[in-house]
Amino acid sequence: MKKITNSLLAFMAMSSMAMAGGNEVPTEAAIIDVPVVSVDTSAFYLKPMYSYMSGDDVTRGEFSGNVLQTAIGYDFNEYIGLELRAGGTLSDDMIKVNGVNQETTDYKMTTISAFLKPQYPISENFSAYGLIGYGQVEVAAGKDSGLQYGAGLDYMYSKDVGIFVDYTRLFDADEFDGAKTNSSTDSINVGFLIKW
Repeated sequence: MKKITNSLLAFMAMSSMAMAGGNEVPTEAAIIDVPVVSVDTSAFYLKPMYSYMSGDDVTRGEFSGNVLQTAIGYDFNEYIGLELRAGGTLSDDMIKVNGVNQETTDYKMTTISAFLKPQYPISENFSAYGLIGYGQVEVAAGKDSGLQYGAGLDYMYSKDVGIFVDYTRLFDADEFDGAKTNSSTDSINVGFLIKW
């Protein structure tokens, strides 16, 4: 009887230990792989635009013209890019001198520019940018080159298509094409922005 009792006690102790051990579930630290998403903000872009160029100097007085330009550029990232622009008037009836339509065939307005473009995203759709570079402008029978600068705003309808407006100072100096004259030329530009 004593042996049976001892055997029962030993069996009950072993059962208790087994049940206690059965409640313990071994756990391991969960390892979750989080993919690193790399956002590519670099892009080539094209800007067909309409420009209203105007200026004045002591020789020719005030002049203005309707200019068609095209720009091609590359954004290295969302903060810096490069841009090249070129354009000109298509005909003399797009030009006015001292408020009168220009009728001679030797009067034209053209511009070519290379800009460094610092920029800053204001929101998901809007981006402000500056332009600073070097270029050549031609008005009447003369042309000259120098520092050019400006600023503008982009609005993107989608990832690839948007519109923009900007202002550029194309020339500002006391001498133009070798002649001593206080001359300046400005341009207000508006157009489409196409990225790829």
